[in-house]
Amino acid sequence: MQIRKATENDLSQITQLFCETVNTINQKDYSKEQIAVWSASSQKVDYWLECIKSQYFIVAEKDDLIIGFASLDEMACVDFMYVHKDFQHIGVATQLLDTLESEAYEKDFTGIWSDVSITAKPFFLKSGFKEKEVYIKRVQDVEFENTIMIKSFE
Repeated sequence: MQIRKATENDLSQITQLFCETVNTINQKDYSKEQIAVWSASSQKVDYWLECIKSQYFIVAEKDDLIIGFASLDEMACVDFMYVHKDFQHIGVATQLLDTLESEAYEKDFTGIWSDVSITAKPFFLKSGFKEKEVYIKRVQDVEFENTIMIKSFE
């Protein structure tokens, strides 16, 4: 597995991975309506391209297949963290997070944070994040329970 910066050429694999992961992995924690709204954001091409361009956006690749992606924005937020449905629980997310943390150190951030789904919460807890706030997020009038989680470097 190789970690590298994402490019615009990765867009189709990134959005396909996103959609498939949400529709398979996240379905155990979310309703069909929530999954439909969440996965539909894979169609927002301009949004994805802007994120790839403006964030520290990385991919994990194996044999020319993107098996995970993650990003860190300028506000020290882990904005994206998704692993391919067929490559779960083998350390992909840990390597992506380690790479984001190295970037955060280089930028002199004192910590990082994320707005975490129910599905991702155990991973973030295991990775040293602490729960700050559980709240209800609304997307197209559909409610999602999310958690703000933080990890301090001090």
